[in-house]
Amino acid sequence: MKDTVPFKPDIQSCNLNKLIYLPDNSVILNMPFILTTNKKLKINFPYLKYEQWLADSKIKAVRLLKVWDTDNIVYLHVKDLQTNDTAVLSYNLVYDGDYWLWSLTSYEYFLNLTEKS
Repeated sequence: MKDTVPFKPDIQSCNLNKLIYLPDNSVILNMPFILTTNKKLKINFPYLKYEQWLADSKIKAVRLLKVWDTDNIVYLHVKDLQTNDTAVLSYNLVYDGDYWLWSLTSYEYFLNLTEKS
């Protein structure tokens, strides 16, 4: 499940805080746009993907197929549950800004948000 290259020590500590591979075929991706319980993403589970572009925003149901990291970039391979199209989402693990183009939300997390409001 993990495709990595060796990291320099200062970068490795940054990545270990943001991306953790778990033995149960899941990962913890500690980023503000990962809206799941404990930031945990499970392979083959469905999620809502929200994309934010300048002129358009979209919400789609997707299935997470694979997660890997290379050169401080995390990649998430997802499959659209309606069209069966696949896409690869990516994000720089070193970037500390507040700007993002996509987000993943678990159904459980979404239900908890709607129940609280």
